Amino acid sequence: MKNLWSNIHVVTFFGFLASSEANAEPLSTLRQGANNLTPKHRITLQPVEVEIPSQFANIPQGLTLNLPSGFTVNVFSGHDLNKPRLMAFDYREVLHVADMNNRRVVALPDRDGNGVADEMITVASGFKRAHSIVFSGNYMYVADRHQVLRYHDVDGDGGYRERMVFADDIPSTGSHSTRTIVVDELNEKVYLSVGWPCDMCRNNEPERGVVLEFNMDGSGRRVFASGVRNVVGMALHPETNQLWGTNNGHDKEGGQIPPEWVDIIREDGFYGVPFAYGYQNFIDFSIPDYAKNLPLTRNDSLLVAAMKPPVALLPAHTAPMGIHFYRENLFPKRFKNRAFIALHAGHAKLAPSPGYRIITLFSDPDGLNAYREDFMTGFQTGTEIDDVWGYPVGITTDSKGRMYVSSDKNIHAILRIDHSPIIAKAKYNLPDSIKVGSIVNIEADVIIERSVRNVLDTVVEADLSSLGGPDSAFLIETEPSHFRLSESFETFGDSGPKTIAIYVSQRTKNKEYRTRIPGNMLLLPAQKRSDYWIFGDEISDEWSVRNKTWVENLPQELDEDKIVYSGQRAASFRGVDGDWDWNVRFRALSPFNLAGYDWLSFAIKIDGITSPRQKDTYFSLYMGETLLNLFEAGLIDTSLAGWQRIDIKLNRFNLRSSLNQINFSGNFRGEFYLDEIRFRSEEINTAVEKNPNSISRSFELSNSFPNPFNSNTIIRYDVKSDSHVSIAIYNVKGQRVAQLVKSTRRAGRYTSKWDGRDEKGNELGTGVYLCQMRISSLGLRPNKIQHSQTRKMLLVR
Repeated sequence: MKNLWSNIHVVTFFGFLASSEANAEPLSTLRQGANNLTPKHRITLQPVEVEIPSQFANIPQGLTLNLPSGFTVNVFSGHDLNKPRLMAFDYREVLHVADMNNRRVVALPDRDGNGVADEMITVASGFKRAHSIVFSGNYMYVADRHQVLRYHDVDGDGGYRERMVFADDIPSTGSHSTRTIVVDELNEKVYLSVGWPCDMCRNNEPERGVVLEFNMDGSGRRVFASGVRNVVGMALHPETNQLWGTNNGHDKEGGQIPPEWVDIIREDGFYGVPFAYGYQNFIDFSIPDYAKNLPLTRNDSLLVAAMKPPVALLPAHTAPMGIHFYRENLFPKRFKNRAFIALHAGHAKLAPSPGYRIITLFSDPDGLNAYREDFMTGFQTGTEIDDVWGYPVGITTDSKGRMYVSSDKNIHAILRIDHSPIIAKAKYNLPDSIKVGSIVNIEADVIIERSVRNVLDTVVEADLSSLGGPDSAFLIETEPSHFRLSESFETFGDSGPKTIAIYVSQRTKNKEYRTRIPGNMLLLPAQKRSDYWIFGDEISDEWSVRNKTWVENLPQELDEDKIVYSGQRAASFRGVDGDWDWNVRFRALSPFNLAGYDWLSFAIKIDGITSPRQKDTYFSLYMGETLLNLFEAGLIDTSLAGWQRIDIKLNRFNLRSSLNQINFSGNFRGEFYLDEIRFRSEEINTAVEKNPNSISRSFELSNSFPNPFNSNTIIRYDVKSDSHVSIAIYNVKGQRVAQLVKSTRRAGRYTSKWDGRDEKGNELGTGVYLCQMRISSLGLRPNKIQHSQTRKMLLVR
């Protein structure tokens, strides 16, 4: 009956969709019903010590966070806060915080301008659950669970003593009781988010799961948008003045569904609750709690058919909180008018993503062509929930452009992020990896985009010692503010991830300023590494394992002697069918160096499992920041009985640094078995090459990512020996439109980027393009091609 209903439901839905086609808008690259996450661009972050003033002895020393080059971070306030949430500056440039569990709003003045709050002053109290504040002139609006209050600073001293109820009787029963407020001074409107009272149940209260709109005097109350589950963050876009929001998705469809969304909150917009999520994806009605929402009416399906593609989809269960558009000029100009979003949860809880971080969302002003980057990470130091020391929630900036972030759990504090007056960027030209004992050529171009005032001199130097090079290699100034690095040397040292760095120093009469620009490489061992065993007949002393959901521990047996793949013992684990996925987490007691290993191998037996209530059974492997569905990828055959041997290339994962965990997760029920879990390496050819003109067929041009793409795409390629390399883009007529690489390359792994433009800088149209790599040995002329590979690419405008 469920399958029959599902077929009828799909036909009915598409019929209604066709009837409303006249009102349809052009779609973005997100397809209806798809769960494509917004592309993530990789950016090099560097560890920065969190500066903790001595008066905040309650905050542990030695904390670090990872930020882009040029940024620093300090604790602005470590006062007696209890769950500080959203923040705002008043007209006197004093930071105010909704201190939710203390039921108050506090002011944190920094009168001497040293970057640390002098004291904490309670300016309003007696709330049930004050969550957000906003200032308009000398009025302060506070969003409580059940009402909005407006305070007036009559005397202009920051006292906010005059109090009135701006909006009362806000629905407040059940879950999702935080309220977020935004004032649109341009249109003289006030917006308030009111969450859904449960996970995804039906509810007939007209003001639940909505964004309400008011006039500035509290009149004109109406539903502005509906179908939101829990919009925690809201902000106005600085260029369009449109209202944007972040939403937390429902709970019971496992670790990968639903993706969280960031979107424009449109007038009369519907955002899915309690029937759908993302872009017209229906929830899984086979789940008993969600089956209670059936049957769907014609109006229900029409509402879902009216859903628009979200601006961005983020990994499931990462709990996006505050959203803030950066309007100032202190940060590099690429951050101007971009959205910063706080992720409050992550993989230690339920998400398929590390989470616990601040990300930057880049897009056109209308929300198209979105991509994301990590901006601040490091709140989680291990793999368990106990390893998370900070939970970012609120984000704001002062008039000087410094950013403030609140953490509302474990460490209850306000962090301040500053940037050096120097802005410099480096374009490194170096392989992703190289063997110990090889000659490496390090090239880089540095541009100083902003200097300190009244600079007396500038020094740019590189520290290459982590690879065996000099610890101070001075760059040559090729033209004003442009510097060039070119160094060749033989690598030596222990294999593993290595960081080199370029330092830009500028001196004034009274002070010296310095900024660091890192670059990363992987130093590979010169000889083949022996297999590294995580579990054979027993688990390695350097690893531990747990089988658990977010809320409970599950059975495991590491001394199974009846069902064994090889040797004397295997490991067995039990999966359960519940609201939460289970996780079998192998955890390294200290970060494990993967350099030189190419494969993860293990044996598995899944004869005893049964499907869950959910429609799709999955079994995933998570390493780095990549989640691989082993069933969907065809790596495990569910139709086979007995043991299966699985070998997975490590380059399928984002493993640029040491490994902390290997995580198997799923949603099926029953016993399954694992054995012979190990890392292994490929053979290394150490023979002398007799023919200098011969070339290996192992040269590899990988598929571009993302593909299709609409703004830019990354192309990865491997060079197995020193060679002439040419990479060019052609249209389907065979005409060359762009030359990406035409140079000599040392053996190693490289990346190149194409932004969809031709060689004159013109944007190319939608269509299929061909990326071709041509290789010739150094002993031949560059135009004497010995090896060629071509990949198709799809550009979507």
